[in-house]
Amino acid sequence: NTVIIRKCGSNSMVSSTLHAEQWSEFYTNGTIYCSVVSNNPIYVAQLGVSTNYNGGTIGDPSINTVAPMEQYLNSVQYTTFTATSHYYSVVMPNDEYYNGNLIFDGSLQTISGWYTIYYSDGSIAGYGYSASTTGSHTITH
Repeated sequence: NTVIIRKCGSNSMVSSTLHAEQWSEFYTNGTIYCSVVSNNPIYVAQLGVSTNYNGGTIGDPSINTVAPMEQYLNSVQYTTFTATSHYYSVVMPNDEYYNGNLIFDGSLQTISGWYTIYYSDGSIAGYGYSASTTGSHTITH
């Protein structure tokens, strides 16, 4: 049995138990970050539904693998492609390096509006931030 504990924003923790060949899914508001913790190895993915899913007119679905925080890199380079708008999300662990700043394309940026990500026990796991951008960029923590 695999026990999964999920905490989204300041909402209550949700616990579920999965058996072999079972899976679980949940929906959340796009402005809430969640922590997912389990007692066994699991694969976690984030599915970004198309805006057409909810009656919108622009947007493509996407799926992203969510790596464990222990595997996070301190620097990432990415390129956006031609489209109407582009968004990126950054998640940083709550460690000795977190100070609310990012190095974006070599320039120190003070970021306001970080979303707090909580562990199920209420302690802070990390912080998330999303913004719009175009072109090629490097983000460093």
